[in-house]
Amino acid sequence: MGLASYFVWQGANISFIVEVMQSNILKSTEFDTILLYNSQVSSKDNLQSFIMINIPFPNDCINDEYLGHFFTYNVRTRDTYGKVINTYYANLTTISSLMHFNTYPKVNIPDNGVLNVTVNYSVAWFLRTTACEAKLKCYWVWL
Repeated sequence: MGLASYFVWQGANISFIVEVMQSNILKSTEFDTILLYNSQVSSKDNLQSFIMINIPFPNDCINDEYLGHFFTYNVRTRDTYGKVINTYYANLTTISSLMHFNTYPKVNIPDNGVLNVTVNYSVAWFLRTTACEAKLKCYWVWL
């Protein structure tokens, strides 16, 4: 498990953040998980904008290349890759990553589409092996 440093944008709420960042670690109704990792958040109903919060997520092996996790995002009307990346996923991924793991062009995402959003870990390797082989041989680089 790792922690994503999620920037809370103006208008964000814990329900939406949990929805887009849900995984087998953070279920869609488990708001207390957010509170557990964020002592600066006093309640699920009171989330201050423009702060960083920690979001736990699994460490999966992506394409036998690196550690991260695929999140599934249900597209809303007028969403763009930029809006999804910069706002909803708090710059935890990139346009090139979205384009690589999705078939939609970046200027025409259908309103009923589903995006694969990949968030990866920053890791340093003790051994020169594939990410999946080295899963237990890495340490986190916290920036």
